[in-house]
Amino acid sequence: MIAVLTENLCWAREIARVVGAKERNERFFKGNGHEITWMPGQMVDGIKKGESFLKLIREENHPNLALPFLFELDSEDVKQLEFIGSLFEKSSEILNATEPSIYGDLKFNLVYNHFSCKNKHQRIWIRTLVEDDVQKALENPIENESFCQLINPNAYPDYFILWDEARITTKESALNDNSKKESFQIQLNHRKSYIDFQSVSDNRWTDKKQLKKAITSIERNGFAEVLKITKQNISEPSPLLMNYEDLKLESRFRFGFSTSEVFDLSKRLFEKKLITYPFTRNRYYVQTRTNEISDLLYTLQLNESFKDIVFKLKNYGPNLTRRKSVNGNLLEHSGLCITMKFPEGLTIKEQCLYNLIASRFLESLLPNCEMEIHKVVLVVGQYKFQIAAKKIIEKGWRGLQGFFINEIDTPIVPLPELQKGDEVKIYNLKVVN
Repeated sequence: MIAVLTENLCWAREIARVVGAKERNERFFKGNGHEITWMPGQMVDGIKKGESFLKLIREENHPNLALPFLFELDSEDVKQLEFIGSLFEKSSEILNATEPSIYGDLKFNLVYNHFSCKNKHQRIWIRTLVEDDVQKALENPIENESFCQLINPNAYPDYFILWDEARITTKESALNDNSKKESFQIQLNHRKSYIDFQSVSDNRWTDKKQLKKAITSIERNGFAEVLKITKQNISEPSPLLMNYEDLKLESRFRFGFSTSEVFDLSKRLFEKKLITYPFTRNRYYVQTRTNEISDLLYTLQLNESFKDIVFKLKNYGPNLTRRKSVNGNLLEHSGLCITMKFPEGLTIKEQCLYNLIASRFLESLLPNCEMEIHKVVLVVGQYKFQIAAKKIIEKGWRGLQGFFINEIDTPIVPLPELQKGDEVKIYNLKVVN
């Protein structure tokens, strides 16, 4: 009998469906020579963490801590852990189907070594929960020796450092979402040759008294002088796929999602088989997956939000995948991408995140955008102001105009002809965050 240990119930259900384990029990799926069970993360925490944490506590070092401190596991987790031990003992072979990362391997090794298990075990590396990927992983298990240099049987400190670091960082990032000190800039509104345009101050003010003083000085002048003008032709490459860090930053900027929200939403989309493994550091397609691009485009063609964009993509033919792929080994995760499953029944937030990932996928396929960058420096008294604008020559990937085009750095706006030394009237000003 082959025992399969997975990350959670959702993973176990998908693996059971692929291997034909149709008998459902409270703690496992069974059938076709397989028993598939799962381990909650908090259960793994308690295996060694409770013991080591209690040893570190000294009353004199923690005067405000209510002692005695007890680390207690949930009774259901205890039963699940005991069941995993009995399953390992009676199995002829064990498959490690935990999260496809170092965290998953550390968690599996914690459980495996907790029971002093000696049974043969292999790794199955599941990139997505789509049936084809699960089937391929099961057909190509990786011998445990491949991971011996990565994880040793006494890797408890490694696990807790890595896992707790991630949790602390997530909480810290969530707290920092609203902890930034407020600062202000001054935006000037101008008009020349019937063209309206704006400039923004180099200075940022946190002191409102100093800000008011600057406003009074600028209003008294009434004009801004053109100090410097630069023009530069650039070829802006289409973006790569997102990794997890990109996803957090983009989600926060576009939708105001916190770090913990992005974590939960991306995990749910992965478990619904709609995206690839989200916690990747890679931004490229793995070479072995580039043959799926046409199928992914077909999936998006069925989506009302993207069908017109996909139709335009067909004009680029074989140019779609140039410079975007890398040769990856079996354990290489692709950049964050959608799968061939059509999204249905998503919440609003899930749909936002899915569309963001799908949009970046489409953007990454198109040629460079050719543009001309205009930068103008204005001076009003002692204060400098900047104007930055783009003039599109060849749209390329920026031809996909829509909600997923980021124009925060340099807006695409027209500018009048300006010369060094020109005076530009200030019609009004406003304070911006």
